[in-house]
Amino acid sequence: MATDLGPEFSEKYNAISNKLKKRFMRKPNVSEATDEFTELALQCEHAEQPPYAGLCYIGAARCEGSIGNTIGEAEYLLMSARQFMKAELKLSSLRCINPGKENLEAAISCYSHSSKRYPEKSSLKSCINLEVANNLEQLGHYSEAAVYYQNALENNANNPGYKLICYTNMASAYVKDGKYEEALRIYEKIDELANEFSYSFEIKMCEINRLFLYLIVQPSPKVITESMEKLIERYTLDIDNDNPKFEGDSLSLCNPLPELTLFVQSILTACKVGDTQALISLRSEMKDFLNIEQQDLMRVLIQTYECIN
Repeated sequence: MATDLGPEFSEKYNAISNKLKKRFMRKPNVSEATDEFTELALQCEHAEQPPYAGLCYIGAARCEGSIGNTIGEAEYLLMSARQFMKAELKLSSLRCINPGKENLEAAISCYSHSSKRYPEKSSLKSCINLEVANNLEQLGHYSEAAVYYQNALENNANNPGYKLICYTNMASAYVKDGKYEEALRIYEKIDELANEFSYSFEIKMCEINRLFLYLIVQPSPKVITESMEKLIERYTLDIDNDNPKFEGDSLSLCNPLPELTLFVQSILTACKVGDTQALISLRSEMKDFLNIEQQDLMRVLIQTYECIN
């Protein structure tokens, strides 16, 4: 249960801050102040008062920064960011409306300042961006999360596996936000990476999501890429002629690839003839084989064709 620290916190915080003021012929004991700010922050955490803890960690970060300990400053700023974000996530879980979003703004600011303390290509910068993106998604700020996935990607641009993770998370965020054209654009980028990987379940899922988005967005023939045309052509061919085989292929929930290929072929056919009822039946039949994102895309796809017809 949260404890109201109130005046007690202010008194302790100000007492520590006053120790940092320069006195005549005496330097402040920065190390002692850092320890006291940290101790007070832990007391605030135990009292379930994360915003107060965040303020204390900022105090500790300033102490470390004043003596040139950049890494220590970055670590305390990150600890502060997590406390402010914790407070915002708690408010969100309780469905409390906070128009000012002071905790979220404080968290983003501390994350940003912490990230700037690390070297340009540091993997820690990428980790911070991913952490911010994940938290923003939990808060329902999907497009903002996509920006941080992009930032994380740019810090590891030479790592194909990392790029795939960032791109898929980014596309998923856009899908959740209903920005299907942006999501399709990201899946086009994922297709450019596909040659760097062996054909896998993850690539197959990206292909299916890309086809769903293509059917939802219905881009002009002038802007359809050559790779998209080839993908559609491949799924309209006989499955036995063009579908890569996987060890232990069977029609089961454990290995749904053959089922999914047949399913996508049926979806393409139903969309071609405008058979909305067939789409509804397919969604019901395949719900156990689709992930949450694909189920949502199927729902939007059906709504799209119901409007058309």
